Amino acid sequence: MTGTPAEVAAMLHRHQAGGDLVLVNPPRPVADGRIAVTVRTVPAPGAALAVPAASPPVPLGLVVVRRYWRPVLAGGSALAVVGAAGWAVWLVVGFVAVWWPLLLAGVAVVWLGWAVAGRGGRHCPGC
Repeated sequence: MTGTPAEVAAMLHRHQAGGDLVLVNPPRPVADGRIAVTVRTVPAPGAALAVPAASPPVPLGLVVVRRYWRPVLAGGSALAVVGAAGWAVWLVVGFVAVWWPLLLAGVAVVWLGWAVAGRGGRHCPGC
């Protein structure tokens, strides 16, 4: 509990008079002249204990065990990477299958250009 020394003393007196005070730690100073004290009490006989609200039931199909999340995510990620790579290869193969004559002509032009100009203007290796 935190408060001014008078407020803390009044609360401690009330708990002590009620018979539910078990333990009080020494006070610690807090800002603005207040003090903090750790207090342990027992519930009064017949007092209702706080019960946390129950969560709504989860359908059996939605129950996922947490220890299986990492392997499932890792496997799903690996499948996504393999699928993306396969799709990229499929696109390249499809492009080459459609445009192979034009690609072959481009390679031939580049090769002829290299053959003619790549030797520094010499028409044969011995010149």
